[in-house]
Amino acid sequence: SVDSVIVMSDRQSRLDYLLSQDFTPRKMVVLDRSPDIDLDNIGIVDVKEITWAGESYAMTVSSERGGILVISEGWYPPGWEALIDGELTEVFQANHVFQAIFVPAGSHAIELNFVPKTFKLGLALSMTISLAVILLLMGYVLHDYYPVIQAKLRKS
Repeated sequence: SVDSVIVMSDRQSRLDYLLSQDFTPRKMVVLDRSPDIDLDNIGIVDVKEITWAGESYAMTVSSERGGILVISEGWYPPGWEALIDGELTEVFQANHVFQAIFVPAGSHAIELNFVPKTFKLGLALSMTISLAVILLLMGYVLHDYYPVIQAKLRKS
């Protein structure tokens, strides 16, 4: 959790600032875009508990005024989604390489899940192709053995 937020949409400006002596990583975060909040009135986010399981994190947090929670997980926008109390929330690029979310005032359950769209697409495509292959094999088997089955049925 940080107590100072700077918004810089320009990539090079962010990198220059992050490398400058003005940047204090323990106290501030540089975001790629502004969350829809009053950045001058943010508070500390206290992480009470955190668990990690494969490609997902679960956290219990609290904040008196709401604040920005910086997550030291690599910034990869196509795959990570964040939920606060089960509701999808926006993930921001923080300090160029990390992620951040705005946590509203109060106690909350936060989930971060890595669910890349390419994985979902690949899974759907794989299942579709597998089903098509099974149907083609069944058609082939039935086509070749249908006359044999029909002949046996006529004899009985």
